[in-house]
Amino acid sequence: MEIILNYQNTNTFNQLIAELKYALNSLNEKDLLKILLSLSKDSIKDTFRSKKEILIALKNMTSKKINEYRENGVINSLEKDFRTTKDFILNIPDKAKDSVSAFKKLSREEKIELLVSIILGLTIFFVAAGGSDIEGGIPDLDLKLGSIAMHRSIWFHSIIAGFTFEFLLRLAYKIIEIVIEHLPVNHHNLWDRIAEFISRNKNMTISALWLGIAAHLIKDTGLLTGKFKAYADLPVTGLSIEYHKAIMGANGLASSLIGVNNLKNNYVK
Repeated sequence: MEIILNYQNTNTFNQLIAELKYALNSLNEKDLLKILLSLSKDSIKDTFRSKKEILIALKNMTSKKINEYRENGVINSLEKDFRTTKDFILNIPDKAKDSVSAFKKLSREEKIELLVSIILGLTIFFVAAGGSDIEGGIPDLDLKLGSIAMHRSIWFHSIIAGFTFEFLLRLAYKIIEIVIEHLPVNHHNLWDRIAEFISRNKNMTISALWLGIAAHLIKDTGLLTGKFKAYADLPVTGLSIEYHKAIMGANGLASSLIGVNNLKNNYVK
C-alpha cells in the first residue's frame, strides 16, 4: 500500500519533529542525568508502591498454595486452578455480548481510541508471552542472554522479570512525560493527546505485560503439554521436580493476580 503525504500532513510531521528536537535540546546532559536518576527512583517507588497490598496477598496465597500442593499434590492442585480458569473463559462470550452492547453506544472517536487501546494491550501481551504459541517472550530471554543450560532461569521465569520490565515500562512513560513537558508552549495538540492516552492506558499496558508473563509461566508448568523443565539456577538445590513445578506455577498465578489487580486500579475507581 502506497502512503501519500499531502502538504498539510508533511507540515504536521515537520512540526512534530521540530518540537521534539526543541524539547530534547532544552535538556542539557547534567539536567538529563539528574532527571533520569530522579525518574528511575520514582519508577521504582511506583512499581513497588502499587504492589504493596498485592504482595501481602501474594504472600498469603503462596503459603496457601504450598500447603495445598503438599496436601493434594501439584498436578491435582494445578488442574483445579485450570478448571477455575476454564470456567472463567467459558463465561467470556456472555461478558463479550455486554461489552459489544456498551461499545455500540460509544462515539466514533471513543470507539477508535478503545480499539487502539485493545490493539496496544494485545501487542504487549503477546510480545511478553512469546507470540501466539507462547514460545519466547520475556521469560525466554534467558536463552538469548545466556546458554541453553541457563534456560528456565529464576531471574526470567518468575515475578522478578515482571518487576524488572514494569520498572522499564514506567521509566519509558516518565521519560515521554518529561519530553512533553519541555515542548514549546504553542506545540501541536497531538502531544497532549499522546500524554492523555498514556495516562489513561498506563496501567492497562502494565497489566498486559504481567498477563503475558503469566501465560508463559503457566504454560511452562507443563500442565497442558505434559512437558516440564526444572529451574536451572534455584538458590536451593535438591528440590524435587514437583517443587520446581509448584514454584513456577505459583509465580504464574502471582503474575496473573498482579495483572488483574492493575486492571482494577485502572478501571475501578
